[in-house]
Amino acid sequence: MEKKEQEMLEKIRSASEELQVPEALEPERVKEMLERREREKKESKGNSRGFRRSIQGRQIAALAAGLAAVCLAGAAYTLSVREGSADPVGDFFALPDESGGADEETKETEVGELVAAKSYDDIYAYLEEYQENHEVDESGGIRGFQAESRDAAAGDVASGSAAPYVTESAATGADSGTSSYAGSYSDTNIRQEGVGEGDIVKTDGRYLYTLSGDGEITIVDTEGGMKEAGIISEDRQILEFYVADGRLMLLTDAVDDCALDEEETGGDVAYPEIDYYSVSSGTALVTYDISDIGQPRKVGEVTQSGTYQSSRMVDDYLYVFTSFSPNMLAGQEQREDYIPRAGGSLIGEGSIYLPETESPSQYLVMTSTDIKAPDRIADSKALFAGYGELYVSNENIYWYEITSWDAGLRLEKGTVIHKISYGEGKLEAVGKGTVPGTIDDSFSIDEYEGNLRVVTTDRNGNGLYILDPDLKEIGRINNLAKDEQVYSARLMGDTGYFVTFRNTDPLFSVDLSDPENPEILGELKIPGFSEYLHPYGEGLLLGIGMDADEETGVTGGVKLSMFNISDPSDVKEEHTLVLENVYSADVFYDYKAILIDPERNMIGFSAYKGAQEKYFVFSYDPDQGFTCLMEEQINGDGQRVSRGLYIENVLYVVKGNIIEAYGMDDYKKIDDIIL
Repeated sequence: MEKKEQEMLEKIRSASEELQVPEALEPERVKEMLERREREKKESKGNSRGFRRSIQGRQIAALAAGLAAVCLAGAAYTLSVREGSADPVGDFFALPDESGGADEETKETEVGELVAAKSYDDIYAYLEEYQENHEVDESGGIRGFQAESRDAAAGDVASGSAAPYVTESAATGADSGTSSYAGSYSDTNIRQEGVGEGDIVKTDGRYLYTLSGDGEITIVDTEGGMKEAGIISEDRQILEFYVADGRLMLLTDAVDDCALDEEETGGDVAYPEIDYYSVSSGTALVTYDISDIGQPRKVGEVTQSGTYQSSRMVDDYLYVFTSFSPNMLAGQEQREDYIPRAGGSLIGEGSIYLPETESPSQYLVMTSTDIKAPDRIADSKALFAGYGELYVSNENIYWYEITSWDAGLRLEKGTVIHKISYGEGKLEAVGKGTVPGTIDDSFSIDEYEGNLRVVTTDRNGNGLYILDPDLKEIGRINNLAKDEQVYSARLMGDTGYFVTFRNTDPLFSVDLSDPENPEILGELKIPGFSEYLHPYGEGLLLGIGMDADEETGVTGGVKLSMFNISDPSDVKEEHTLVLENVYSADVFYDYKAILIDPERNMIGFSAYKGAQEKYFVFSYDPDQGFTCLMEEQINGDGQRVSRGLYIENVLYVVKGNIIEAYGMDDYKKIDDIIL
């Protein structure tokens, strides 16, 4: 820290010492008031019925505590930012360290059970108790905690538009850069090898299937030039879809048509032809037989409560995940308002899990459907949890969410991880665990040989935790790279890599071969940072991120880096390429937006150069480094992220209602179609 900055900090500290806290808001007085409120709440417990409870007491207590904290917040927050806190939000209420700046011990991990309800009355009582401790808004919804990792703001599942609560990350096979590319056409870039994901564009090697409108899938025949071959239309929003075994599976909003009455319209007959309106009633999985490509035929539809979060396809089963917010003002007999449905029926009480936690505010609803029997749900479960994100391994589902707790005048953060096993359509709760810190995205959590490896950032720096199949900690490395945070990670078999950043980009390599004794093998510091890591053939790791000034940390253009990881203890950055005047790429926020095929030596993604969106394709040579093979403006409209995919020797760039084709010998445009 420079002398000038030190002098400024000293002035801030001096100014903060002169702040006068009103007597009524001194810590002891606030503590007394909060204790009195707690006693009053306990005394009144059980005297009320239903969810209509007064929240005035909680509001007053929260207001008093907030006012007391405000007297300290200005100076404390300024100090945390000036001193480069990796987590200024978490440090908001931090007081100066009396111990001279020594790191505090990182909180231990925790384990717990996922207990199934015994009856719907148990569920109601659980929700009632939760409501007593959390503010309920006027509509009956809970004002819960929002997930805080960057994935949550990444966009609508595959579309790139704003999505509620969560967005996944994905990449082609965690341990293989080519496993998802079969034969002569590419597939969606996925997070876990063997676990399929939906997207907004698919191909089967001849036909392109693209979400060309909110409620329309257009099928394009590429043989002999592009031409429309069929259309699937729905009077509702299509979110993403799958294509497999002659079937196309849509994830859509489930809607109910409700008649308008005179009271609702106020007698307004300006639009007499409109006598109903549609309301969302959950999420639907709609299956079409596309064996006759020109005449798609609907063969099944199942629904479940809640807003669509994500889905996965393994073997012949499609697993769908939604979030359902219970009506906290419902009466006990109004079960349909606080119990989620699956397949038209309330989920059984024995299939609803009620973990002991302070942060739940909604259900995570999970279903499985056999694609060969698309008119019925095979299994369903619901977990009362908070806002979070999803990672699915080949055998287990992990739902992880931010939790926080008071530690004196400091707000600490951790991540709660819920584990649900799956196989052949069956879902079964396993347990839950908690690790210190927060997870950057789903690349920072990975299952290998039954153990779960998790990379997090907390107030003391960054850490890696290894949990056994019961989510009990068996190994850890912590307090790495203080004042920095994880920007990307890739955990591949017995070795892991993750990037932290402040002004430079330390790429850490970790030996994970002994789960009980993980060990840092090496640390490579380079300018800038990688937002996305991807294996690129034997002994190579591709990084895509931003260049940055080593002194100030100010970012420059998009940067490609190729790391030589043949010796994990001595990782080298072999080649780099900085794209001038290119300041953002969709792959930073939507991993499905990248097309990578090491066997064909191609790296394709969309990025933004000035006011233009362009599609770039690169190749890599161990001697010459990166070569830009294509830089073409992307046409088309809509908020959905662009996609690139290939069939044989033709690259197709899809954006909204426009598809453009390029020959892969010279990357010259050869065809286009407007849908």
